[in-house]
Amino acid sequence: MRAIVFVQGKRRRAIVVQGVRPHYQSLGESASDVEGQPTFKEPRRWYHFLGIQEFETERKHMLEPDSLVGRRGWYIKAKKMTELSPNASLDNIAIEVEFETKSPEQVNKWLFEQGAECFIAIEHNGLLRPIGEPPPIPQPPPPFSDDDTQP
Repeated sequence: MRAIVFVQGKRRRAIVVQGVRPHYQSLGESASDVEGQPTFKEPRRWYHFLGIQEFETERKHMLEPDSLVGRRGWYIKAKKMTELSPNASLDNIAIEVEFETKSPEQVNKWLFEQGAECFIAIEHNGLLRPIGEPPPIPQPPPPFSDDDTQP
């Protein structure tokens, strides 16, 4: 399966697209808040997400001092938008990595080119819709910079 790798500091996560759903391979290192309880994803399992946040959210109530939620580089996901359980059908896939990048814009561009339902920010494209409702027609993300040195 075609894949890319998104690099954030020392973290490198593989990303694939199955049908119209993008998935990332969890490292199992970061706590997620599920109904007020910190939980950890299972390492090396694949989880649905909707793109990488390209800029800090305008929804300031989402921002917490030590959290990536709503910040540039955040994997856009939430209970009402994505499946929280790992995708077992991806457990034993072989991937072929096309490239690595530090750029959220480049990740989102690649996702869009693969036909994925993806968004550049939590504010965009009616993202806060419950699972099961038809998605809006995806719009291509803006051009990304070839400068891959940004965090």
